[in-house]
Amino acid sequence: MAKLKNLNLKHRLLKQLDKKIDEYRYKKSENIKYMYTRDTALYRETPYNTVNKKLVAEAKRGNNMYFVKHLLQQDLYNTKLDFDEIYQNRYGLELILNEISKMPQNIKILDAGCGNCSLLKEIKNAGYENLSGVDLSPSRVINNRKYIKNLYFGFCEEMPIADESQDVVILTEVLEHVCDLKKALSEVRRVLKPNGKVFFQVPYKNMVDCTNHLRLFSKETFSFWTGQYFKIDNLQIIPYLKGQEPCNLFLIGTKTNNYKVEFYLIDSFEIYHFLPIYEELIKRGKDACFVCEPPEINTLHKWFDYDNAIDILNKLGVKYTTVANPFAQIAFTTQHAKVLSKYYGKKFNLNYGCGFNKTNFGNMPESTKGFDGKLVHGEFMAKNAKQFLNADAIYTVGYPKHDTFFKNKIQKNELLKKLNIKTDKPILVYFPTWDDDSSILKFSKEINELKQDFFVVTKAHHCTFRLPEKKNDLDLLYKISDVVLEGNSNFAEAVTIADIGIIDAKSGSSCEVPYLKPCLPIVFLSPRENLKKYFINDIFEFGYFINNPENLIQTVNECFQNDKYIEHRKNRIEYYMGKNDALSTKRAVDAILSNIKF
Repeated sequence: MAKLKNLNLKHRLLKQLDKKIDEYRYKKSENIKYMYTRDTALYRETPYNTVNKKLVAEAKRGNNMYFVKHLLQQDLYNTKLDFDEIYQNRYGLELILNEISKMPQNIKILDAGCGNCSLLKEIKNAGYENLSGVDLSPSRVINNRKYIKNLYFGFCEEMPIADESQDVVILTEVLEHVCDLKKALSEVRRVLKPNGKVFFQVPYKNMVDCTNHLRLFSKETFSFWTGQYFKIDNLQIIPYLKGQEPCNLFLIGTKTNNYKVEFYLIDSFEIYHFLPIYEELIKRGKDACFVCEPPEINTLHKWFDYDNAIDILNKLGVKYTTVANPFAQIAFTTQHAKVLSKYYGKKFNLNYGCGFNKTNFGNMPESTKGFDGKLVHGEFMAKNAKQFLNADAIYTVGYPKHDTFFKNKIQKNELLKKLNIKTDKPILVYFPTWDDDSSILKFSKEINELKQDFFVVTKAHHCTFRLPEKKNDLDLLYKISDVVLEGNSNFAEAVTIADIGIIDAKSGSSCEVPYLKPCLPIVFLSPRENLKKYFINDIFEFGYFINNPENLIQTVNECFQNDKYIEHRKNRIEYYMGKNDALSTKRAVDAILSNIKF
């Protein structure tokens, strides 16, 4: 009779609390959107049974009410949950208690998903008083407050716990149930003090399964996701109950300091653009690193030349990690904002190169939308960016990559010796791009003929070297050139040795070359027919511009004798590329520090 009375009381309490949950948490669609950012890749693919299958499907669709009601009903009717939480028979809880017993008794401990507080009661019996718990079951919260004072109803994705207030956070048999894994891990990190400890226990693969498991973990997937938020101190496979075969994953982790600035790589070529900014941050004693995620998890997947990037980073001796830290205060990319989708902090874009074509990526909305800040070269790009981003979030810095060039200009003779180039002819340096706007095929015959009067050096685009489909273009470059410089070779050195430059007009080299050497004679090339439709007007005052191969040799000779566009380039190049005062890196880092808390 007493048992039935308790069940009736429990039922009435749940109905009242259920109504409050409806009103407070679920009527505001913006709150749902904030709490649950769905990532279907984090859900299981193989259902346990029809109930489990429906639950996973509803969770993927964001049907939070169904999910919560399912658990509340389970809490009311399924007494097996209470049986499972008998502390004395659960091996993982014993491991946690043993670890905590080594810690001072004044520490603050949170059990997220505390259930009937079996573990918290044992910890209290061991002399620890600063205990808190969060659970999704209203009845458990109410019934156990007489034992543990600080118990709260709530989701692990949104806990009513202060920032950095806990020394230890425990989640046992929880992460396989939560709707939003990333948000739950983020919350644990938020409430944990620096250097605080976290204890996780989850079922291993499908060795322990039930109707409300939304995901399954292997040792690899569990370490991958938790490792983004915590330093993993120990990860082992343990039995759920004493005497069983190992069937659970048990992890001990530490909240360590994060790198404040991360440079997320999708191409090894980007390393040299980020490098001076990284070095200046390190010089000023700040935390920064490169992120070199392998193609399987990189946001641009197979495009990334991962092995080459790792080789370059190791040779440079810089800090890098192979997993992005979502909590970096600022993350950088040279591409669109989706590349930084893993990050919760500020997202910044770093322009590299400025082009005269109207569809140049740096001038398009995609290079600005979705970012919290943008570093641009000159006022031309700043003007375009202001259409999509507040002016105070746009920083005109110049070109950090070339500060070293302007500080310590290397003499041409030294470079020729370094490159093993011996010639009495004037040196023509060819700067072709790699895509459909490349001039290689259309102008190769005429460039080969120029070798009669010039020593032809080609600074090939890095994509021409690394993409298999560009092999024919690369082979052709070797045939028409006296020397071919590799894609990641020093760009400024190629410009320094040039007596005249031939540049694909669509390439960023069209601005980068005159930025480094304003008085260099220049001829622009394009395979396109309607040049004025594709390029902005200023390029036609920037240098000789041809799209007919028959005019190349005559134009090159005329330009070499007297380039009539030099003065215009000297007057306008700062508008496109910024100052060449060797202070671009300083301006970039000052901009970063104004947006970050160290």
